[in-house]
Amino acid sequence: MTDRLTLAVEQAMREAAEIAIMPRFRTSEAHVLADKGEDGNTEPVTAADRESEEILAGRLAALIPGAGIVGEEAVHADPALLSRLGSGACWLIDPLDGTANFAAGQGPFGLLVALVEDGLPVGGWIFDPLSNRFCAALAGHGASVNGEAFKAAEIPRKRPLAAVTRLFANRASRETLMDALEADYDVVDSPRCAADQYPRVATG
Repeated sequence: MTDRLTLAVEQAMREAAEIAIMPRFRTSEAHVLADKGEDGNTEPVTAADRESEEILAGRLAALIPGAGIVGEEAVHADPALLSRLGSGACWLIDPLDGTANFAAGQGPFGLLVALVEDGLPVGGWIFDPLSNRFCAALAGHGASVNGEAFKAAEIPRKRPLAAVTRLFANRASRETLMDALEADYDVVDSPRCAADQYPRVATG
């Protein structure tokens, strides 16, 4: 069941990317339709987000009949959908993570899907359509990247590594933090895209 499920989820994610996302990348159709951000943070939405979620929701619903569906765009329209997370099987969908990068015609961006059972995560999948990287993890069955078993390796470093996101309230805050960190850490940028951040953390 676990291999079949992962294969089916992968097919759904690749289909969403092929139909809804990549044909719009670096075209006029990648423009932002709405901004659902709050408190000064931008959270753009494009047609690719919406169509990708529609495709994923339909394909995933067929895999586990009766399972709930909680998609990012649907929840923005109806926050009450979050109540589905606590009972039974439920799919979580981020149809286009890194939308701001996508809309700007650059990477990284990707698709995120998770499966929870009574509120507890049992599976997670990440697809990066730019690199064709597909990551999968299932509770009790380990993780894989492009079908190959994956285990995080210990990477020796002279100094600890700090990954810092691009999101800060203002330039002064960012510069202050960077100055403080660089004295003791090797600092790398962490682009605004969890679909890229999670694999990068896992691979060191």
